[in-house]
Amino acid sequence: MKMNKIIFGLILASILTSCEKQEGRGGNSAIYGQVYQNVYDNSGSFVVKEEAREVNVYLIYGETGVYDDNMDTHYDGSYEFKYLHPGKYKVFAYSDCDSCPSNTVAVEVSVEITGKNETVVSPDIIVDNR
Repeated sequence: MKMNKIIFGLILASILTSCEKQEGRGGNSAIYGQVYQNVYDNSGSFVVKEEAREVNVYLIYGETGVYDDNMDTHYDGSYEFKYLHPGKYKVFAYSDCDSCPSNTVAVEVSVEITGKNETVVSPDIIVDNR
């Protein structure tokens, strides 16, 4: 009888710990943000900062370093990743970079969702369009 209680306790403990939610899809929270782009003329002089339309934005769940989701910004440069669990996330977009070997560099911001049913506004992402 005592052995059955121990086994039951172990099974219950493993079920409870396996249900712990990690960063990622399946929750009720969201990350909302805005991407802007610095626009330059042909001589390389800054012209204007404007909403970055149809720019690909990437989302990394936790500390994996590999993106897990992506979307294009809307007509006003906004994006929203929905249905997320609480946790730490990184959002990034690529920016033109004349001095980089690949001519692009990731501009990244960190975001943390601390509760359920929460919409977190991320810091603005500003990319260059050369």
